[in-house]
Amino acid sequence: MKNAKSKKTPSGSPWACSAYWPPRERIRRLYKKKLAAATADLDPSDRGHLETYTAKEWEKKLTLSGMADIYEQARYSNHEVTAADVKKMKDAWK
Repeated sequence: MKNAKSKKTPSGSPWACSAYWPPRERIRRLYKKKLAAATADLDPSDRGHLETYTAKEWEKKLTLSGMADIYEQARYSNHEVTAADVKKMKDAWK
């Protein structure tokens, strides 16, 4: 019997590289990364509320235009999330 070889990244894990993540997970990670970067300049008391604010509330507070809708679709909807949606999230980040 042959062992099936799978692609692995230098760290040994096939999930260490974002190219292996499904689009839904890539959007969620991009959002969290942007949120962490955007909240770095906030008062520590606001940073402590990362989990209590919704994506829409953060969008208003940090002027992250367009990111909340894409994130919420990836997080909560049953609709298919595609590479085009990932590109929209990247473009919204700029």
